[in-house]
Amino acid sequence: MRLAAVLLAVSGTATNASAQGAQATLDWTAQAGLGTEAVLLVRSTEGAPMVSVRERVTEGSTEALLALPPLTSNAASVQAGLIADGRVIAQSVKRPISGRDFDLNLKLRATLAVGFSDIWVCGNNEFVQITWTDTGLSAAQTQGSVDLVQSEVEDVYLGPAGSRVALGGNIAEITLSGQDLGTCHPMLFPPVLPLDIAAQDSDWRITLGVETAEIDLPGLPAEELATTGLRMMAPRDGSIRVTGPELDLNLHDSPCRTLTTDLLYPVTATLGQRPDGASLTGCGGDPLDLLAGVAWRVTSLFGVSFGPDMPTMTLQVTDGQIAGRTSCNRYLGRAGITADRLALSELGTTRLPCPADLSNLELRFLDALEGATGFDIWRDGGLTLRAGPFPLLTASRP
Repeated sequence: MRLAAVLLAVSGTATNASAQGAQATLDWTAQAGLGTEAVLLVRSTEGAPMVSVRERVTEGSTEALLALPPLTSNAASVQAGLIADGRVIAQSVKRPISGRDFDLNLKLRATLAVGFSDIWVCGNNEFVQITWTDTGLSAAQTQGSVDLVQSEVEDVYLGPAGSRVALGGNIAEITLSGQDLGTCHPMLFPPVLPLDIAAQDSDWRITLGVETAEIDLPGLPAEELATTGLRMMAPRDGSIRVTGPELDLNLHDSPCRTLTTDLLYPVTATLGQRPDGASLTGCGGDPLDLLAGVAWRVTSLFGVSFGPDMPTMTLQVTDGQIAGRTSCNRYLGRAGITADRLALSELGTTRLPCPADLSNLELRFLDALEGATGFDIWRDGGLTLRAGPFPLLTASRP
């Protein structure tokens, strides 16, 4: 149902004022080793890293106190972690920032320190995402990615146009396509857990939580066990392996679709050999993660392509909300997954004066959002929102 209330202002999830004097308390279980660093990372409403704090912690310690710098209203979430020998060894969950809650207590867990790729921050706040491949690594920035291969020197990777990545402890020297990024430091990444995984045919389901895991496999009784009893490994080959009693699960950072939904899921899961010798495939993660990030710009609506004279209409998904611009107004609503379907609901708009033709276009756009039950993301990065098999709108973004 569309909201009748007028929204006087529409913004991202965080509208906090300056956090001068705020601090975060970090605690973890295993004693920190020599050279371990504590890192605090603040992300924007688009999920992009925007502020980081890094301090060396005392050897043998199990807690640290970090001061937060002043934050702008675009700051949406905070996360903390420990880094040693160039790798994240413990992380907290991502925590939203509210307008008054700036003294934070963040618990760091080793089970959250597993991801598909590494993120490094370099001079001038340049962020590089490193994904490990069969022959070396891929280094990605906003403007593109570069593939590099292992050289004759250990931990040194070379690529085209003078690209070079040299890893050494908690620092790396990175040059990409002729641009020397200088000395870089490892940064935090969104944790994989919690993670829901379901078979493509819905015959089995695994829920990996922060504290516990629920496993329901064919031929085995449903079981709940502590997530700490599972072993999670990221062997730096683009996958994550989760093992435990009666469980051998491989996760891959690639989109997956089940046979019973209209949705894409961000993780492909392969369940290891069962007693009957079969390997089973499933899909995991939150479909909304594929929609989150930079705003999408509408390129067609109900099959009609937008030309240069059409108004700019956008949609942006962040932490359970959708927001953006219509042909005349700004809007805000809820974004969720209900009964394995996309649900964009409770849409409300500002009420600026609007010519009749643009007002009609706005209504059709909002109808398309509310009618969407699924989506596709294409190889070129384009988005299609669908109602069942029928396309409602397309969009693109940088």
